[in-house]
Amino acid sequence: MRRSTLASQFAVALLLACALLSPTALVAAEVHPIETQLRWSFPSLSLQSSATFDPADAVVNGRNVPGLRARFPRAADRSAPSSNRALPQSESAAAGSVDATEQTLKVQYPRSYDEPIVVEFGNQRVALRPVGAKAAFVTETGGKLLYERPYQSTDAIEVPGNGRSEELLLLHDAGAPRVYDYEIVESQGIGRVVLDGGAVRFLPNAGPTPALTDIATGRFSQPSPSLQIDRPWIVDGSGQRSESHAQWTLLGDGAFPKIIRLTLNGDHLSYPLVVDPSFSATGNLARARSTHTATLLPNGKVLIAGGLNGVSNSLASAELYDPVSGTFSETG
Repeated sequence: MRRSTLASQFAVALLLACALLSPTALVAAEVHPIETQLRWSFPSLSLQSSATFDPADAVVNGRNVPGLRARFPRAADRSAPSSNRALPQSESAAAGSVDATEQTLKVQYPRSYDEPIVVEFGNQRVALRPVGAKAAFVTETGGKLLYERPYQSTDAIEVPGNGRSEELLLLHDAGAPRVYDYEIVESQGIGRVVLDGGAVRFLPNAGPTPALTDIATGRFSQPSPSLQIDRPWIVDGSGQRSESHAQWTLLGDGAFPKIIRLTLNGDHLSYPLVVDPSFSATGNLARARSTHTATLLPNGKVLIAGGLNGVSNSLASAELYDPVSGTFSETG
């Protein structure tokens, strides 16, 4: 009798295990095949995102564009004491969160890839439309958005994050385009668009010139927090990362181009490869300071040292400015 009871209990447990492992139970854990390919082919890429998405519409040139906006979980404990480091505004709140401040990067992703993407930061707003892209409707996958084949042999995946929005273009073979154009279809609060350190920077209407223009005279003029598209990079099929095989150019007359062009160069690119053109927001100095020194380093970064905090309080600290990302970080 005991053996019969144990056998029955084992059979029930086995049935329960099979039910838990059934396809319907695994739906939530399924990964899109394109994401699977990315993770397999490019293990160094970070595809983690805690975002969820809400329906949102944007008006671009008087036309309603349906889309999705990322929302991030609240911090677990906002009452915890902060660190000594004053975070740049782009890092101080999660992009698209319910309590985001004016200085938070906000991105509206279109329902179809051939529609404009709308990016806002403070009073800046820019809408970019990929030129020549096909209608490719969005698929949500684990905190990310996927567009299948908006270009020949190319998929696009959007990875939202705090203070930035990363786009990965997956080029499957040599049939994929080598040039990608983005039309500026609408903008607000932007005075000029410039190339700075390989990045595309959207300068505010009344903002100072990019910081590096003042280094030669020994002065450093901190750039106003603003939108930018980071310097692009690629990872090819062999796992090699390069920032020299992708570059931005601005097409158009005057201070405001009509087209932002991403070009891949190199005769022997190894496929598949990933290209990363990402939106971010430039930051602020971690500590307010004046009459400090500014030294251009061999790696292209700028060392900001000493100075005064207020009228007479001397600072015995230093920071590094990275012109590629437009951000500051404190040194040891």
